[in-house]
Amino acid sequence: MANATLLDEVLALARAGAVDAAADLLREARRNAPLPAELLSLFFQLATKRGPCEEGLELCAEALTLAARPLDRSNWLLRRALLQLELGDRANAQADLLAVLKLRANEGHLEQARAALLRVAQLPKPS
Repeated sequence: MANATLLDEVLALARAGAVDAAADLLREARRNAPLPAELLSLFFQLATKRGPCEEGLELCAEALTLAARPLDRSNWLLRRALLQLELGDRANAQADLLAVLKLRANEGHLEQARAALLRVAQLPKPS
């Protein structure tokens, strides 16, 4: 299925409230071939709509392999860090947030990373 057709079908399902069916369609397409960055972003949104999940982390990792521009890398690092924070993964969230600060690709990302680092500090330290 062409990416444009796939996108149209996924968006139609999501607009109809069939978020799981839309995510399943992207999941199947991903099994058959790598998804382009735009579809990975949509898939991430659908996969994490009901809450944080490991699949979201996998999508972030995959998207980071495609992200060549610093802004794209910062975006995916921030998404992954916030997801890790929700999953209680203090060390990995902190590492990704510090990477966002180091990239300095976007002022909004910097603000979000600083705020999230305060949340990381509030998580219980591993024993």
